[in-house]
Amino acid sequence: VRLEGIKRARLIDFHIRTVDCNHHYADVKIETKLDTVSKGTFLCRLSLSHADRVIEHKLTFNPGENFHSTVIRIDKPALWWPLGYGDQNLYTIDVQLLDGDEVIDRTEKLFGIRTVRLNRSPDKYGHKFQFEINGQPVFAKGANWIPASIFAGSVTTNDYEQLLHAAEQANINMLRVWGGGYYETSEFYELCDRLGIML
Repeated sequence: VRLEGIKRARLIDFHIRTVDCNHHYADVKIETKLDTVSKGTFLCRLSLSHADRVIEHKLTFNPGENFHSTVIRIDKPALWWPLGYGDQNLYTIDVQLLDGDEVIDRTEKLFGIRTVRLNRSPDKYGHKFQFEINGQPVFAKGANWIPASIFAGSVTTNDYEQLLHAAEQANINMLRVWGGGYYETSEFYELCDRLGIML
């Protein structure tokens, strides 16, 4: 349990999704939601970066508005691939919420540019069940992930790194997170992104 203070407004939801991508361009949709406690105009400054490239975009929230979405085009993107199919390129997005010139909230996230499609087209056996990443079929080499401890919140960064690196060394590129467990931390998902493990 915790108590959080809000200074006029805060970022409460932030979602990034690749709408379309290839080796020439990528369209990335960014959705942002605010929680406001005072009326006013707020500016949300988005900064996407990878290697030495930076793309900036601004969203304006007028009084009474708390949700905005935008699509940003990235030329010649560095795509994310699962283990065994290419590099796990990750972009950084820095989101700053401003009231005038004052930054009142800020968040940063890593994300990969990739599309995921489940191909269920007919074949000679009935229907395919083939995952495609960035339009390319991939062979899922998977395992089942169960909680690393029976005590929620007791798993350390070292535990995650040791177990997920073991999965990587076994050439696992997909994990099924067991539905009977609990939601894993964002650290778990970020490490899977870095290692090329689909979930």
